[in-house]
Amino acid sequence: MKRALWVVLAVLVVVLLFVGVRLKSRSPEFDIAGICIRTPFGPGQIRFQGCTAQDLSGLAVIPETGNQLTSPPQNDTWYDADGFWRRGHQPANEWFKVGDHCDVTVVCMSNGDLHFDACCNGAACIFVGFPHWSQIDPGEGRRNPF
Repeated sequence: MKRALWVVLAVLVVVLLFVGVRLKSRSPEFDIAGICIRTPFGPGQIRFQGCTAQDLSGLAVIPETGNQLTSPPQNDTWYDADGFWRRGHQPANEWFKVGDHCDVTVVCMSNGDLHFDACCNGAACIFVGFPHWSQIDPGEGRRNPF
């Protein structure tokens, strides 16, 4: 009986550490779209897809460490990131926060909207939350370059 309990406990730990939640956004809110594999340990990552040169020129990746923003970013490149700034987004001090427990793909739409596809560790989401627009200072002297 003790062995069975340890096996169940071990499986539960593995599930909590590696099973993630796939999220899709076509609006400011995320919808759960399935499961994925993601640990709760960072760094958070972000990439852009389908963005034109003009779209990319209005984006700046906030690095995981330091204050050297990447602008413009490139399509289909993963960046270790805290999030990104977007030109023209209001309020101007608001930025998109990507937690250490998430990988986020930002898709640029032809109408100017951004859609998000995220894989976040499920257990960490309970405690830390989902990717979101934030007005909390990103720290380390990182400011909106637009």
